[in-house]
Amino acid sequence: MQENENKIINYPTIIGSGLVFLDIIFNNEFKKPFYKAGGTCGNIIAGLSYLKWQSNPVARIGNDIAGRILIIDLLKNGVDVKHILIEEQGKTPRIIERLSSNGIYAKHVFLLRCPVCQTYLPRFRIPNLRYIKDILEYNEIPQVFFFDLMTPSTLEMANKYRQAGSLIYFEPNNLQYKVDIKKAIRISHIVKFSGGENMESTIEADNSIRRILLMGPLLVIKTLGKYGVIYGLREKNNQHYRKSIDLNTVVDSCGAGDWFTIGFLYYLMKITHNKVDIFTALKSEKIVNVSINYGQIMASLSCMFFGARGLSDSVNCEDVLEIVCSMLGENPALSASKSKIFLNKSRIWNRIVINGEEEKYCPICLSYLKNCKILDSPHQPLKRT
Repeated sequence: MQENENKIINYPTIIGSGLVFLDIIFNNEFKKPFYKAGGTCGNIIAGLSYLKWQSNPVARIGNDIAGRILIIDLLKNGVDVKHILIEEQGKTPRIIERLSSNGIYAKHVFLLRCPVCQTYLPRFRIPNLRYIKDILEYNEIPQVFFFDLMTPSTLEMANKYRQAGSLIYFEPNNLQYKVDIKKAIRISHIVKFSGGENMESTIEADNSIRRILLMGPLLVIKTLGKYGVIYGLREKNNQHYRKSIDLNTVVDSCGAGDWFTIGFLYYLMKITHNKVDIFTALKSEKIVNVSINYGQIMASLSCMFFGARGLSDSVNCEDVLEIVCSMLGENPALSASKSKIFLNKSRIWNRIVINGEEEKYCPICLSYLKNCKILDSPHQPLKRT
């Protein structure tokens, strides 16, 4: 592959609406966490911005410490944050991830309640239709619109952008919402969902992809974690299976599915740039197959780093693209020697001065606390005064 093939003169644009929140990550039993902008939509938007795309997330956050850290982190990755609504009285959604890793396997658990102050973490809030209307009035037509939640606002955006010619990429966290899920699928060109880390459903026995293809998408992708990927094209009326890439080192598998999407979209847009219409490309088994291969390689590389976006925090974009391109089509086992692991520690905020008045915040979840005793260890129960 020629070196100049990695260069895209007119970088693609993407608007994403869905899960954007602050990740609070404990590595093994470390007492102090790391903070990163996260969520499926947040990770994908930031990852594509890292690969030089023009990326715009749509989200609601609060004018609080967590929100400031989230915005700063996105800006560092080149993300355009003009569509993020910062509400004065709002609270930034966040989630705690507790990671246990020994370099061979990794296990993570997600917490919705702070283990130190016992505060329930603020949850995701849906951007309302009035705010979405203001965004649509910008008259920006992205090449890709990504969404991972079925809400009136995301469905409105998907429908408008599809009519305008954007590629609609839908990645639900499950397929259980019968009415809304059908609406979202019918609007989408690509649907990707997780089938869990098992091989219970083989290509022959799995009917979920066929059922979804009948609703209209051009491509349906079902990920199976370490077991690989099954995908089907509406045009060809068949399914294909690709096994995963072997790993010698696994530091953290959280975010691997997001990096699959990042790599897939990046390569799909790159090989079709000024060559073939994107919707025509999604009818080609050859183009789809190599794009999925690219996504799998990117996902595998991400598992060698701590945090869902550890790959982009640790290795510059050009080096990552060089590694992936050298592996494309070869499918060798990865080793830790191909990249170096660097943990980007975020600042821990304990006491902040706001409007000249000192207030106390939980050193873990960053929630404002009053008359609350902060324990040194996140693994001890809370004791209130």
